[in-house]
Amino acid sequence: MNFRFFQDNIDEFLSKYPTYFAYLPTRIMNNCILLPIEAESQDTALRIFSTLNDRGKPLSDADIFKAQFYKHFSKLGKKEEFITQWKKLEELCERIFHPISGTPMDELFTRYMYFVRAKMGIVSSTTEALRKFYEKNSYALLKDANTLTELIVLAEFWEDVSNQDTERFSNRVLKQFFVLNYAPNGMWTYFVSVYFMQNKDDEGFLDDEKFYTFLQKITGFIWTYAITNPGVNALRTPVYAEMVNIVNDKRFTFVRSNFRYLHNFLRYYDVEEIDGLLADLGVSSHHFDDSERGFSFRFDGKLDMRMNKRSGMTAADIVNTYEEERLADIFYLYGELKNSRKLASVLVKARAKKEFVTINDFLEVVKPLYGREREKKELAKVFQALRIEVNQEMEALKEMLYAAANALKPGGRLVVITYHSLEDRMVKNIMKTGNIEGKAEKDFYGNIQSPFRLVNNKVIVPSDDEINTNPRSRSAKLRIAEKK
Repeated sequence: MNFRFFQDNIDEFLSKYPTYFAYLPTRIMNNCILLPIEAESQDTALRIFSTLNDRGKPLSDADIFKAQFYKHFSKLGKKEEFITQWKKLEELCERIFHPISGTPMDELFTRYMYFVRAKMGIVSSTTEALRKFYEKNSYALLKDANTLTELIVLAEFWEDVSNQDTERFSNRVLKQFFVLNYAPNGMWTYFVSVYFMQNKDDEGFLDDEKFYTFLQKITGFIWTYAITNPGVNALRTPVYAEMVNIVNDKRFTFVRSNFRYLHNFLRYYDVEEIDGLLADLGVSSHHFDDSERGFSFRFDGKLDMRMNKRSGMTAADIVNTYEEERLADIFYLYGELKNSRKLASVLVKARAKKEFVTINDFLEVVKPLYGREREKKELAKVFQALRIEVNQEMEALKEMLYAAANALKPGGRLVVITYHSLEDRMVKNIMKTGNIEGKAEKDFYGNIQSPFRLVNNKVIVPSDDEINTNPRSRSAKLRIAEKK
């Protein structure tokens, strides 16, 4: 059809403008983009060309995968069987999948990819392109004996979801699907695909009670997360990790989130009490050593300091927008800087001329305030104050400590490693008095009413040998308390 269209138009052009026809090939070539497609053999190349020519559309990822399957099953002497299966699978996907981009078959391969990723333990929220994922090791996954069968089983599952099959699903499960269809994005379909592939029985069915409980959990979580963390891709971070948990050892659950949400995740996983909690409050060395993260004054880079790069405010936003009094409070409370008001005043005057973008922009203004002998120490305090404000570290720690106090069972232990005096003070207070402020409530006899008993009355600090081996441990303090 496409060939005839071009042929008719070229004939018409030739009849109207015969003298200009010589320029047509040059004009076409100057406006064409050639996209070479590699093929393992001439046969594969011809099949690809035939597919493209027949459809008159760009090759989809599924077209490439089809060629690989065809080659594989031909070698096994199952070519005709494969052609029949593939045609039925294509027709099935056309009925049930309606993706915004890509083909219905691409959507099936995408959902299956997340199951394979989970089995491989990949928690990274950066997803490879579909073709890039499947072409690894010369398309080894497509040559696996189970892959095509599992693709068909997965497609049949989603067909039954689409048809609201009451023989396969209970009414309460179908109601959960109805609600999930209105979720902010389609991430839940990948989540459910992984659950199905991992938990289906030999007949391809799921335990209704367990599946319903799972759908309830993800429905509540997805909608809540959409409110607290708006954004199309925000859900990737927790969901990718949870997909790995679905197929891994149930004794370990990886939760990629801020520990301030400890209470929420304990409820999500139906955990009423815990035996112990270990919290290491240190910032990752990788953060400090990565110039792009903006945590250290040793390197130039963007003035960022966000632990989570998807969160909103950066250090540059703070120094460029906060009022002078608020800046002074931050440097005084979080950096314990004696010259906090002078520092805030200097920053406000400097940003009126030029806004702060990089670390060097910031240092040019701040360094002159400190003598060379105490420059590093004071700059460390300045950067600490900004980092704490950017990531709301004190508020997060407060929420986590109260959640831990409520979740620990009698005899359970809270173990916390702190790295600066502000967080250490909060930890010490809650262990001694049961509250962050350190206000001791006493009973009639004058005994402090704290939910904890101190295990180590004296704080544990690193030895000289440990500090020599790991200099960054020098400010660490370990405190342990047991729930009464």
